[in-house]
Amino acid sequence: MEPSITDWIQAIAESVAAFGIVLVLIQLMLTAKQIKLAREQNEEICRQNNATILWNRMQAAFAFFPEELFMKREIELIEQMRLMDIELVPRFVGTLSDGEAQRIFDHPDCARALRYYLNVLEDYCLAVNMGLVDDDLAYAQMRGAIIARATFFWPLIDLVRKKSDDEDIFCELEITSKRWKEKDEQTREMRRKVIEEAKSIAESIISDAVRDVKSNHLRNVYPPKSN
Repeated sequence: MEPSITDWIQAIAESVAAFGIVLVLIQLMLTAKQIKLAREQNEEICRQNNATILWNRMQAAFAFFPEELFMKREIELIEQMRLMDIELVPRFVGTLSDGEAQRIFDHPDCARALRYYLNVLEDYCLAVNMGLVDDDLAYAQMRGAIIARATFFWPLIDLVRKKSDDEDIFCELEITSKRWKEKDEQTREMRRKVIEEAKSIAESIISDAVRDVKSNHLRNVYPPKSN
């Protein structure tokens, strides 16, 4: 029996429907591929943006600290303090005595040189605290200099505050120094815990190894009796 016109029409309709389904599947595949490519492009753009942001922050961390001016001010201060028989550089691990702080305060040229010197650090700390410089990068770059100098000159800063009745003098330097000291302590504590954990793991491994060696030795010396 030959197929009727109705059969032909039905077959054609089914073929068209199947072809339509194939087209839809192809479109879905192409759409999925486009979405994947768009996502990859967005991820690459984000990586590039993050790299640019990090680079800008690094540039800012260096740009906001005038190293040449800082060195100039430090040399001037060293010379002024040396005239008063106070050595600066070798003593950054400690602090000024109250007597030394008073002598510097009473010496106009030395006091002026110190004020100019600390102003450089104060301005940098202000930029850090205002978010103009990335704190993590600034900490990595300048924590030693900031903490050491804030600690060393603290007796004089405290004296100037009392004499001027102004607790905000060099406050940015104080705030930054205290925050970075706390960060140092947290870092040291974290390292201590890591070392202790590693030590505990090593001791456990050694203990297990020694126990296994002793056990093997006993089995060799006193082998189990065979029935």
